Amino acid sequence: MTVEDEARALIASLREPDGAEAVLANARAIAPFVRANGGPSDEARGAQPPITDILRASGLLRMTFPRRLGGLEMRTAQQAKAAAIVARADAGIGWNVAILNMTGLYATRLPEAGRLELYPIEDLPTSGAFHPPGRAVRTEGGYLVTGDWGYGSGSPMADHVVGGALEFDADGEPIRHPDGRQVILGIVLPPAAIEWKDDWNVVGLRSSGSGGFRITEPAFVPASHVFARNFPDTAGNDPLNRHSEVGFFGLMGVPVGVAARLYDESLAVVRAKRAAGATIDPFVQVQLVEMADILDGVTHQVFGTLERADRVLFEAGGLLTPMQMARAFATQARAGEAVLRLIKIAGEICGATRALMDDSPLQKVIRDALAITAHGSIRSGTRMGLLEPLLAGEGAASAFDDDEEIAGP
Repeated sequence: MTVEDEARALIASLREPDGAEAVLANARAIAPFVRANGGPSDEARGAQPPITDILRASGLLRMTFPRRLGGLEMRTAQQAKAAAIVARADAGIGWNVAILNMTGLYATRLPEAGRLELYPIEDLPTSGAFHPPGRAVRTEGGYLVTGDWGYGSGSPMADHVVGGALEFDADGEPIRHPDGRQVILGIVLPPAAIEWKDDWNVVGLRSSGSGGFRITEPAFVPASHVFARNFPDTAGNDPLNRHSEVGFFGLMGVPVGVAARLYDESLAVVRAKRAAGATIDPFVQVQLVEMADILDGVTHQVFGTLERADRVLFEAGGLLTPMQMARAFATQARAGEAVLRLIKIAGEICGATRALMDDSPLQKVIRDALAITAHGSIRSGTRMGLLEPLLAGEGAASAFDDDEEIAGP
């Protein structure tokens, strides 16, 4: 059976992605195939068929469309779980699952005419990049857009591409919010105007296809293809669109999945040694237990944090406090720190031969893990976002108190 035949059989066996349970079951079903066949995507520096076909069929790329429009509207913990399952098989593909699920949020932030035009169906994955922001100058009926964007994760398999841009009036004067910050727009870019940059030459996360793109000559974009990147927290919005940053919560699953894979590979090495009759060094035994403890801790922290957020957004119908929002991003940084600790321990357990050689599966996992921990949202400094709400008393000062606050009297 060829890889293509195997992929067709797998797609035929997947459940209809009509709910969170089915999508998560599909994620588990496709993970072995992704793990076994991720090589071409890594070499091409972007997800390739048949993996792209399998992702579309699984429902993993449409988890965030709102329920009022017939979408899945999966909770943030469920989204992160799906991303973690796939990232455990291949970190770059799992990264794409998390990033491309911004599609439903981008679509529903558009004016209705633009949403209906650009998204007649949900299965139209949308990549994007907001940094550095481009330039959007108001003109009759829309904007003239230019920009040079980096890190457009998922672009090789995307149907639409969003670019962030600072807004200017027709005379070139910045458009600002009342607090003085310049308005940043999300713009669904015209495909014919996009020039792709061959610049995703990286150590890890190669299969994420996170290359850059540019528009050098001003391209017209109708106003119906434009949305506000940042907006005030709004209790009346769909649960996933009450805060502009909640769409990134699914990314928290990626470091958890990578942490699990580091543990898998290390455990496999130790088990193989034991099966061959070797005596396991007591130091290695301690390290293996430490890996299990780190993985358990970060898993509970990430999913516990997201489940608390989901209780607010989906059950209480409210808004996250500044402390709850800051705690979520601090938790993501904590997951990155756990990955870095696991890389070190895995290298010590497995040794240079298994950790560094090209024919070792652990080598790719380590490369991907290092790339993930370099992302801005996962670096340790993100945890300092807790400081101001903590000192200002804006919400519960600990997760223990947070549970009490959410539960109410």
